[in-house]
Amino acid sequence: MNTRKNNGNVRGAAPWRSVSLACVMALVPAVAPGAPEYYTEPPLYGMRPNPNAETEMGPIGATGIEARIYPGVKVTVENIQPNTPAYGKLSKGDVVLGINGAMLEGKNPLVVLGTALTQAEATDGMLAFDIKPGKDGAPKQVTITIPVLGAYSKNNIGWGHWDYGFSPSYEAGGGMIHSAGNQVLLTLVMCKACGVNVDEKTLLGALKHWYRFAGHGTIPVADNRPWHVFRSGGRDGATAAVMHVASGAKGNATIYKRANEYFSMTALTSWPSREYNWEVIWDSLASPYMLEYNPDMYYQTQQRFRWSYDLYRQASGAFWFQPGHESLNATDAGISLALAFTAPLKTLHLTGAPRSKYAKDFTLPEHLWGTEADLAFLSAKPNKDFYKYGKEDEIQVPFWQLPVGLQYGPQNVKGLPLDMMLKNVRHARYEVRTAAAKALCLNQRFSELEELLRDPDPRLRRAALDGINDYHSWFLEPAVGRQALKAGEYTPAMNEAITEILRDPKEAWYVTDGALQALHHAPVELIKKNIPHILPWATHEDWWLRESAFMALMGLQEDEALFTKYLPTLTGIMAKEYNYNPHFQMIQQLRMASKKWKNDSPVGKLIIAGFARATKESKVLPDVGALPRSREGATNMVESALALIRQAPESAAGLAELLAAGGQLGVMDTTSLMKIVKNQDGDVSDRFVGLYPALATLPPEQKKIPSRTTPTGGMANFS
Repeated sequence: MNTRKNNGNVRGAAPWRSVSLACVMALVPAVAPGAPEYYTEPPLYGMRPNPNAETEMGPIGATGIEARIYPGVKVTVENIQPNTPAYGKLSKGDVVLGINGAMLEGKNPLVVLGTALTQAEATDGMLAFDIKPGKDGAPKQVTITIPVLGAYSKNNIGWGHWDYGFSPSYEAGGGMIHSAGNQVLLTLVMCKACGVNVDEKTLLGALKHWYRFAGHGTIPVADNRPWHVFRSGGRDGATAAVMHVASGAKGNATIYKRANEYFSMTALTSWPSREYNWEVIWDSLASPYMLEYNPDMYYQTQQRFRWSYDLYRQASGAFWFQPGHESLNATDAGISLALAFTAPLKTLHLTGAPRSKYAKDFTLPEHLWGTEADLAFLSAKPNKDFYKYGKEDEIQVPFWQLPVGLQYGPQNVKGLPLDMMLKNVRHARYEVRTAAAKALCLNQRFSELEELLRDPDPRLRRAALDGINDYHSWFLEPAVGRQALKAGEYTPAMNEAITEILRDPKEAWYVTDGALQALHHAPVELIKKNIPHILPWATHEDWWLRESAFMALMGLQEDEALFTKYLPTLTGIMAKEYNYNPHFQMIQQLRMASKKWKNDSPVGKLIIAGFARATKESKVLPDVGALPRSREGATNMVESALALIRQAPESAAGLAELLAAGGQLGVMDTTSLMKIVKNQDGDVSDRFVGLYPALATLPPEQKKIPSRTTPTGGMANFS
């Protein structure tokens, strides 16, 4: 329970208010934030002040002190709230050196100060601050007394939205932002439980979209692949709430219950990477679900954060929390801390209370995504052999030791104990398994990866593939990372295992997805052997699989004749792809491939014709009222057109006529049209691409074209 013993009273705070969440792009540092020469203690929390930066700290608990952290980690008093314990005792400009005998130097001041508050509120309320007044004052000690609240209980404290203002890479081309979309989906599911007539297609489509992320990595900011990093900006927690309500459906609701458990676990265990942002808002709501599944993990994790709940409780009783984004207010963000105390009381159905007598029975599909084998990814428990390699560490241990960030290399994992890697490749969290498999691969432990590829647990087979692929899902980056195995490093056992995975119709989709990615950089003979098993996935219902099939076929480039044979298939996949992220990735792959061949070569001609086809055939959905659904299709058209112009500027005139004759110009908004006319080149700074810059380079005779032209100036039809 979220209680603190003090005459039986529950420690509360400001009532819940709705908070409008935006979305944050969160980077996980490869090393602990802050210069290592300052801190004398190992990293534990992501929210550790950078010694080289200035940071707003906010209140120091119920003292009335509002502080700011200056370079050198100087905790400095900025303001003293009137009628509070510190009023008249400390002054603006005072530097806090320590508290209750614990000095701040070399340590995380947030934890030191918060821990002292917890101890004082549990005993006599006394806080002895060591301070240095102003710039030149002599150090002295100032003692204040805060209200005594009592000690925490024995079990410790328990505590689609669419937008169009960002870049296509951030919002998936069409404006999808998962952070707010989570709330829309939650509203739809709750309405369903209340008997409200909701649009079934919208509800089930959205539910399937979010469900498919369960067990496959952190939910990304938009319609990207699931991320391989720890942080989700609260989206994992929000989806846990969705799955909790969905698990109340009549019939077999197993998949929703298990998805709720998994997302609850990932929300709870994301804490090493949390910083000053809104993650804590949804984590506060979702983490108490773990009271049912794994109470020991719940209490252990919440014990770690006692200091933050006491540090950010103001003298007024309200909470404050550094939000980390200009769209959030510190007090609004602080409400989430109060939510962490109240959610475990289960006073709402959303937080675990029984359904209202007014609730209505409802049903949901018993199966949404994948094969029977894919259900293994919903497990919030480690593989059965996990404990053979040692006891389970708190989550910060694998977080800081394994390559879970965006930048890493062999030097980051050199010397890691083999048992540590073999244990964590069997971890409950997908991101830890992936990082451990990467560590195995970077340490060239290929025999261990071969065994994992043959393991009965689909989670381990996928982990092995992630290690081989250096799986690196992040916005528009390729899923196959820079540290992926080279074709010459594939072993016969790897080749055999990948083939067996692709041949098995009962294999988990997510394992197949990894195997297809592995073919992208595999020996060309292995790709050729598996072409019959690749092609069916090119038309799969999920774009992850379509993209992976495309990437597998792109691995044929080492065999020019074979690559030429399948290029029409590849460009056809690209032309038909409506989802922006895979469409963009396919364009980029074809552009990179085109650099190996001249435009007048068979390969060059096919790629150019493919870009023209994609421009002409890009589907553009009609707008619905004020919702510009056309944006994603128009963005695809723009990307295809610019790829064509970059590759063959001489095709600009024919492209302009093609667009006009095909009616494509009429379905584009002004912004999209102007991008085709003239747009800043993303490859070279201070350079522009588009119809206008390209036409300016043509000789006079090519600017006056009676009909469509080929890139070389001859007459032809792009269709």
